[in-house]
Amino acid sequence: MRQDLLVLTAEDLATISNRGTVKRATKELSKGNVQVEIEELEGNGLRFTWSDDVICTFAQDVVVKDAECTCPATGMCRHIIRSVLSYQEWAVEHTSSGPEATQGEDAPPTEEIISADELKPWNPGDFTDEQIAKEFNATKLRKARKMYRDGLVTELLRSTKPQARFHKLGHTLRFQVPNDFRYSRCDCAEEAPCIHVPLAIWAFRELNSEQRAGFVTTAASEEPRADDLLDATEDKLVELLQHGFTGTPKAAFDRFKQLEHQLHETEFVWPATILQDIRQQYDYYSDHDARFSPIYVADLIGEFLIRSDALRADDVPIPRLFIRGSVDDTKSKLGQTRLVGLGCTVIHRKRSVIIQALLQDSATGKVMALGNEFKNPEDDAVIPPSFSELGKKLLVKGRDIASLGSGQLVLKKADLHPDHHIELGRSPASAYPQNFAWEQLPSPVFVEDFDEVRARLATLPPASLRPRRVGEDFHVVPIAKVENASFSVRDQAVIATLVDQLGNTAHLQHPYTNRNRSGTERLLANLTRNPEQICFVAGNMHVGAHGLVIQPTAVVFKSEDDPDNRYMIQPWIDEFGEREASDTQLGNARPPLDPIDVFRSELANALGELFLLGLNHVDSNVYAQWKKLYHYGLKLGMHDVLAPVADVVSLLDPEVKLPMEMRSIEAQAKPVMEASVVSRLIQELA
Repeated sequence: MRQDLLVLTAEDLATISNRGTVKRATKELSKGNVQVEIEELEGNGLRFTWSDDVICTFAQDVVVKDAECTCPATGMCRHIIRSVLSYQEWAVEHTSSGPEATQGEDAPPTEEIISADELKPWNPGDFTDEQIAKEFNATKLRKARKMYRDGLVTELLRSTKPQARFHKLGHTLRFQVPNDFRYSRCDCAEEAPCIHVPLAIWAFRELNSEQRAGFVTTAASEEPRADDLLDATEDKLVELLQHGFTGTPKAAFDRFKQLEHQLHETEFVWPATILQDIRQQYDYYSDHDARFSPIYVADLIGEFLIRSDALRADDVPIPRLFIRGSVDDTKSKLGQTRLVGLGCTVIHRKRSVIIQALLQDSATGKVMALGNEFKNPEDDAVIPPSFSELGKKLLVKGRDIASLGSGQLVLKKADLHPDHHIELGRSPASAYPQNFAWEQLPSPVFVEDFDEVRARLATLPPASLRPRRVGEDFHVVPIAKVENASFSVRDQAVIATLVDQLGNTAHLQHPYTNRNRSGTERLLANLTRNPEQICFVAGNMHVGAHGLVIQPTAVVFKSEDDPDNRYMIQPWIDEFGEREASDTQLGNARPPLDPIDVFRSELANALGELFLLGLNHVDSNVYAQWKKLYHYGLKLGMHDVLAPVADVVSLLDPEVKLPMEMRSIEAQAKPVMEASVVSRLIQELA
């Protein structure tokens, strides 16, 4: 039996050809307009003779892309695709299903047939050196071994279609068929199987056999160190805390710029980008810009301190490349690029909101963001515009943010920042609709099922210790159906259970606010009215107390009238048009505030106030704020995180004379910095 043909799914075939070709081949078979005679050739070859005078030949051990067809089409034609599909149907029909099943001469042994649905996670590390040597010549293998020895950080996932993500090289490879690495899909420019196949096989061999997912690091040289630079930066942060944003002159921030440049030169890219963000916040403050957020400043400082501590440690169970970044994470130029929209998201700040479209590079698989920050009205009495109104703001000539999230964007030239935000400048760009053929999206964004997502997320370090790029926990998953969709008054959110193609479940949760009511209503109406029509969900994903949780940026459905037609819902920014009588309306009841959320919010506010005013300018109101926060934490039983808060209260108490060892600014800053770390960590746990 040709096991490779039996395990290829429609999505696999779409990546080999395209979705339109697979769709057309499927239609021809389902309508019964053509018949086929299947003939076994020498070895495991096959010949398909079709009633429309076309013959497709799969020679011995030839993969699908190299099959031959007598039609005049060039490349992968629909006849080859329908030959694979018909072979899968033939195998099912001729498989013995029990003791009463009829067995003919053509019936293949049952144990030899494994369908795509029956595949189990497998290990590419089981490929032998002999198998590799048959496909790759000595020159190519020498090059691959040199790349491996020079140092790689590879994120691995054993699944039904194992995946290897090369973080330094910027490529992702997926094995589609067990025991045959010729069926591999990589986002590099090489024809399959590419040079990254042996790299992935060698890395899988080093992954612990008991782990389904994990990281393998190979390095011939020691990682760079920058302890002195990190110390110097922390000293400047202490000075910033001493004087606050209100008392720090602009000239003093020149030293931050120097440190930022030096960290970049030492390949400590992520710490450098944090300093860049802090400097930008200072510019906002100096310009009286509403986008200044002292809470965000405290959050950035907490993240810097976490990374700094980890980078000083001699032994860290996380690839140091994740914590510090590399030269590959610097600002770069994008050439001709086609980006596919995966929906829009909203980031809330105290005085502004950021609305951005998430897009995936169709060639490299990288997730990028393009959007804008909108200031909230300064007058609290003024009703701010809804997110659907802001989503209509133009970003590209003739195209708004919402249409970028649901369409395609072709760039001729643009700048890509280290965090993968796009800066268009004045370069031309064109926007087009898309047909939502998301089964063709490259890895690692597209995953087959929820178990694969869970396995990958289990290996990821906390956000403060991994790359600062957008989309690190963003995925697209095909969905079979929706169950139990409703509006939770307690959570003030649309909730639903999503079921993937293998029957695994995950929890969709989308928050409701007055500014996104329209899109939330549209999402809820479609989840309840068309639960069987859902195709894909895209969004940030994390593992919570009750399993995998999805915060959607987009949900794709099939049209009821035309199953081949798909449409997207962007719950943050969509409009809802005319409602039907059967549509479920959102309630207006407000949920009780979660005490833990209140503590998190108040701690972030208190820290932001300290960094804004500075320790030299605090007053009794600041002391009262911290004292109240401390007692509130005691009532909640949060003793493990209250130690630095208690030290800050003692520091700010005007009636307490500080002991001699606490009179230096470094000693006074220590509890505040520790509280910043605690605040950042509990924000991540949220």
